[in-house]
Amino acid sequence: MKHLSSFAVIGCGRFGGNLALTLSQLGNEVLVVDKDENKVNDLAEFVTYAVQADVGQEGALDEIGLRNVDTAVIATSSNFEASIMATAICKEKGIKNIIAKAKSQQHAKILEQVGANRTILPERDMGIRLGHSLSRSSIYDYIELDTDHSIVELVVPDAWIGKSLESLDVRKNYDVSIIGILDTNYSNINPSPDDVFREHDRLLILGTSDKVLEIEQLQ
Repeated sequence: MKHLSSFAVIGCGRFGGNLALTLSQLGNEVLVVDKDENKVNDLAEFVTYAVQADVGQEGALDEIGLRNVDTAVIATSSNFEASIMATAICKEKGIKNIIAKAKSQQHAKILEQVGANRTILPERDMGIRLGHSLSRSSIYDYIELDTDHSIVELVVPDAWIGKSLESLDVRKNYDVSIIGILDTNYSNINPSPDDVFREHDRLLILGTSDKVLEIEQLQ
């Protein structure tokens, strides 16, 4: 498999199956693994490799070329033990990037402890995206960079009007970065510390979802 474009998707339910198809359609090499023969057969013609294996059984992942992938996605969260075992095995195989689907915060914490670089809770993450999307009164646009970080276009908080980036010390006090100040007549990308916020300004804010939400609540 080609470096930097090779993926293993372990678990081919709705989430894993659609992920595998999308990765393949975008030109990546994709290995899929599932214990359900029908799911494996359904995906076989659309991905690079499709393997039937029960990741809950010891040794099931030993002979399927996991060492050759750059990113593994553990998409089987319903079977608690299998997802933990698969994550640990991927870590042992030396896979650099391991993303694991969890069904609870506690599950996510355990997955991270055994080797996941990142965990996702689809319902929680979708809820965050939908909340941002529906909050059009204050948020103009929302771009998710990953499950933790976003760029949001937000109306300048009233309390910030007339103050500069330096006086507010936004990065230190709010743990976000202002990467742009926009208005109908101008765009100030990468503003300087001396730039002063004005009424009707819109800010491009880079930060984690929880920190961005704190800025939104200043409205």
